[in-house]
Amino acid sequence: MVKIIPVQTDRHHRDLFGAERLMKRRWRPVIGRYFTKNLTVEKLKEILIEANVDPDNFLVMKHENFIVYQYKDKPPIALNITNGQFYTTQQVIEAYGLDYVQQQAYIITEILKKQGLSPAVRGKAKFIR
Repeated sequence: MVKIIPVQTDRHHRDLFGAERLMKRRWRPVIGRYFTKNLTVEKLKEILIEANVDPDNFLVMKHENFIVYQYKDKPPIALNITNGQFYTTQQVIEAYGLDYVQQQAYIITEILKKQGLSPAVRGKAKFIR
């Protein structure tokens, strides 16, 4: 399993002068965790539905000490309940690309943060181009 850092990637961000630039923003864990210890499969499903995610379009299941989340046609992300980190496999990274996998982890973190189940803090934006 490969640890994933949630990163927001905006390929069409416009700066103050109107120039299009690549922007990346990382989430930082608080006390080493991106989500709380009391997150369960049932809670995650409930939160996703409250966030207007169609239940027919996602899969959430428990596997050992992980909650595995996958949105339709997107890379699966494993949430480690023990240490509060995100993981995926090397094969998933090779199939989808690291940026895409990090973006999926970012979306989950954003939803969890809005529901009060993530102590993570959004970092500063970095502009690449």
